Amino acid sequence: MTTSTVRPTPLRSATADPFRLAETADPLSRSRLVARVLDDLVTIPGTRIGVGLDSVIGLVPGIGDSAGMVLSTAILVEAVRNRVPVSVLLRMAGNLMVDAALGY
Repeated sequence: MTTSTVRPTPLRSATADPFRLAETADPLSRSRLVARVLDDLVTIPGTRIGVGLDSVIGLVPGIGDSAGMVLSTAILVEAVRNRVPVSVLLRMAGNLMVDAALGY
């Protein structure tokens, strides 16, 4: 009897379909996709400055900050599941709290 390991489906490109990525990719790839969408989805032409969904939904008072916090918390939860060191988790949680406090 042979044992085989199940490997996640490799990504074809950095701009893979996000809906398909959520079904097939490993948790780290999903977290990276969420981080990219939140932080730098679109680059401002002529600059290296990225604008993400977090910036856009943050313009909506109350609701935008709450939605951004929920999405950022999902990344933090995934980091806990992947046994990221406690020092890194504390830094992530601190950044999340500062972002939430300044947003409200």
